[in-house]
Amino acid sequence: MNWQDSIKALVLVVLVSAAPNSFAASWRFVNAIADKPWCEFEMPLQVYLKSADFLAEIRREDAGCIHSIAISGSITIEDIERLDSLVSFYNSNPRVDRPFSINLNSPGGSVSAALAIAASIRDLHSPLYQMGTFVGQNSQCLSSCTYILAAGFQRSVFGEVGIHRPRFLPGDFENMGYENLQAAYSGLYDHLSTFFSAANLHPSFINAMWNVSSSEIRLLSKSDLSFFRLSGTDLVRQEEQILKLIQACGEAGPDLKSDFKSVIADRCTEANGKVDNDCFANTLKNHPYGECYKRLY
Repeated sequence: MNWQDSIKALVLVVLVSAAPNSFAASWRFVNAIADKPWCEFEMPLQVYLKSADFLAEIRREDAGCIHSIAISGSITIEDIERLDSLVSFYNSNPRVDRPFSINLNSPGGSVSAALAIAASIRDLHSPLYQMGTFVGQNSQCLSSCTYILAAGFQRSVFGEVGIHRPRFLPGDFENMGYENLQAAYSGLYDHLSTFFSAANLHPSFINAMWNVSSSEIRLLSKSDLSFFRLSGTDLVRQEEQILKLIQACGEAGPDLKSDFKSVIADRCTEANGKVDNDCFANTLKNHPYGECYKRLY
């Protein structure tokens, strides 16, 4: 049994990692590129799933529209149904472009639901495979939300990220008793360890999470995020990119790309994380990385 199948078995396990009064998550679809007014739509999931013809008309190569899923609020078991609906929609509508990333703003919630979303991002056969994850400047991604963040092949963090040990619902704890609860935590630890390893996070991340009581939260610093590999490019994907860069542009390729990304972040990226398309194009035209980019893409 692979780790994705193991996660499916967790769906019936009642675990939470969020404040009980949090609002349930909402799924919206938003444009991810600045300065494209014809792309500036925000659509709730139920509308998005009925808009295949419209979405096919604004394909990326025609209009420059790149959209993201914005998930905000507490993650619940109902989000697994939303995920299944979205996956079915993409499988049935191949002309609709897949989302660029998942934008997260959540205090956490259902461990099972968060892992189901994470598993879809890491599933080779899923239409959500290889998506990025994003936490905006005024957003937060706490407890189980970090599982979704970890699944991204490109993890961009500008807001708050916090971790702690998951907890069971109080009523379930009363029925389980100490030994059963211990076994449940041991099993969950193994599941999460396997997942974090598959997502190429640092091996110490699971223990850092387990060392924080479920009633507390540890906010991660920039250095923490970098050390645990919760920000930046997936480790294996990064090595793939380096090899392709060297093949196309020589040994200087990785340094050229790194400098280009720094310029884009400084000059072309807005506070909400959107990249100004014209600024990107002009910078690419005048930057030494531009020639490498042409060979690569």
